[in-house]
Amino acid sequence: MSASQKQWSAERVIKTIQRRYQNGWRLNSSYVQKKCGKLFRSANYYFGNWKTAVESAWVPYEEVTTKMSPGFWTHKKVKNNILDLYNQGAQINAREAMLKHTALYKAAYKLYGSWRKAIKAAGINYQEILLTDPKKWTKKKIKEEIQKRIASGKSLRTTIKDKEFKRLVNIAQIKFGSWAKAIKAAGFNPYQYIQRQKYWTKEKVISKLKKRYKKSKGLTKSALLEEDSSLYDAALRLFKTRVKALRSAGIDPETVDTIRTWTKEKVIKEIQRIYENGESITSSYVQRHHTDLYMAAKNRFKNWKEVLAAAGFSYSNHRIRRNEARWVASLNDNKAKEVLDRAVRMTALEFTKKDKKEGR
Repeated sequence: MSASQKQWSAERVIKTIQRRYQNGWRLNSSYVQKKCGKLFRSANYYFGNWKTAVESAWVPYEEVTTKMSPGFWTHKKVKNNILDLYNQGAQINAREAMLKHTALYKAAYKLYGSWRKAIKAAGINYQEILLTDPKKWTKKKIKEEIQKRIASGKSLRTTIKDKEFKRLVNIAQIKFGSWAKAIKAAGFNPYQYIQRQKYWTKEKVISKLKKRYKKSKGLTKSALLEEDSSLYDAALRLFKTRVKALRSAGIDPETVDTIRTWTKEKVIKEIQRIYENGESITSSYVQRHHTDLYMAAKNRFKNWKEVLAAAGFSYSNHRIRRNEARWVASLNDNKAKEVLDRAVRMTALEFTKKDKKEGR
């Protein structure tokens, strides 16, 4: 979890969505992503996507995505929305509806004369709604229900679509302040049952970092946040810093971070420089002896062929065949240097012979 998300919880996301809905503020995804970035990112982190977060807050998603014109609400639409909330396990007594589903409540009152009549029109027994009122539940009963679910192996993730479970979650949030606090009060670790963190271990973080490094994918802070924020969050949580996580994976942080200072022009000039120095510019050689250059090139260009073309070289003249690649990979640094020195001497000797033959 990023630093900005540490202050957020699943419950805070839900309450914020509900407050925005009650105040009549916009909740469509594009607007929230642009104007309320922290809320949007936290919603995606805890619920997987914005729609699930909105529905978990008992807000009809149709209201969020549709601009409500004067004729938006109809008898059928009111009934369908009430049924959706009922099937999700939301509290839909008059007070809760007025506070959390203001637009729906007003439409029901206007079209049916009262909330109770709208409930009856939807085919729901209003007495049943009153029986599931939070006032009828005690903290002890809520804890017992949580313990029963865990004992029977049932999930406690709030994304589960189960009417009775949704009601339990909703009532627990009212009584304990949050679903996580209710689970903790029942004697269990909430992170083990409701958050994604349980899937990350140090070994998994290290493995993921190594895979990204091997594929020449960015490992800077900005690259990780943009491409794999969950990996970045796990690295911070388990290793305290990104640098420590990289070192644990056997990756030099300085090499990774220098990629940011490389431009295409700098990559091209460096390729030309090492070639002029008599070094090989095959991808395997550069990757082994000029790792920072190789990583930067892979990030700035589509492939090594494009890198060489930009530097003015023919890829076919500077590529290494598969059997040659295996042979080169088997060499240690000293042996590779010895082979390279020998090649340079032989090339120089060829030029000397040629010059003598031509009488230069």
